[in-house]
Amino acid sequence: MNDKIYALLQLIDDPDEEVYTVVAHELIEMGSTIVPQLERVWESSQNGLLHYRVEHIIHRVQFNHLCDEFSTALSQKYISLYEIMLLIAQYRYPQLNRAGIDAFMVKLKKDIWLELNNQMSSIEVLEVFKGIFYNYHSFKGTGLKNTTPDHFMLNKVLESKHGNAFSLGLLMLAVCEHLDITLFAINVPFQFLVGYFHIQAHDSDSAHNANINTPAVFLDALDGTIYSWQEVEVYLRKLELSTSVPVSPLDSRKVLYVYLLMLKNCYEKEKDTTSADEINTLIKKVALYIQ
Repeated sequence: MNDKIYALLQLIDDPDEEVYTVVAHELIEMGSTIVPQLERVWESSQNGLLHYRVEHIIHRVQFNHLCDEFSTALSQKYISLYEIMLLIAQYRYPQLNRAGIDAFMVKLKKDIWLELNNQMSSIEVLEVFKGIFYNYHSFKGTGLKNTTPDHFMLNKVLESKHGNAFSLGLLMLAVCEHLDITLFAINVPFQFLVGYFHIQAHDSDSAHNANINTPAVFLDALDGTIYSWQEVEVYLRKLELSTSVPVSPLDSRKVLYVYLLMLKNCYEKEKDTTSADEINTLIKKVALYIQ
């Protein structure tokens, strides 16, 4: 540990707020390499003020790292919803068990793959997803009125088997990334519906410009209910929305944008303005890539 770092660590609990502000800024700018030393400082003290400040500095360092990783992921031609969901979960749970999550995802993908074949119709594909997600693995959806931030976090969704329409929907789409299944979300207000589109796999970023047919059936990610296009039309008419425009798949960035908006709203409902502001930072990054 060099003299500068040692001096900064000694000043973390300085009663002068201006001194602390300068110290915190210097430590945050050092990035992730400073975190182990901050953790040792936390463990070696019983000072409540020092604990609070160290935790704040570590969180800011980790959030800055998340922003960098997030920007890198978004800049790829084809983004991985799975990797981005992991990044967001690590934002809330930095020590999450990545190996355990990876192992569960491998099993989930295998369970679905074993039930599929190339001769299946759209409704048969959706029935497979419904059966594996909501029956075999017993995932359950929670309405947005009762949702909490944990219902958006991949590790907690897999651990508790409880999510909301947006986290369960993204989980489905993440599974499809590695199975070459053209299951995509559609733009329906207040719902997360997915449809099976007959287009080239992994081309969701341009799929909305393709000349494709509207799927005959859709799956509600909240509970696995399967709806016909006629039922979706009735719902849209109730909202006084046009049903003459063909339904097209949303690209991954637009789906992610809506997911983050819902998470931000959840933090705002809980009066956690700091977390809401941080998620808003991520929303702005996604918005840069939406056409």
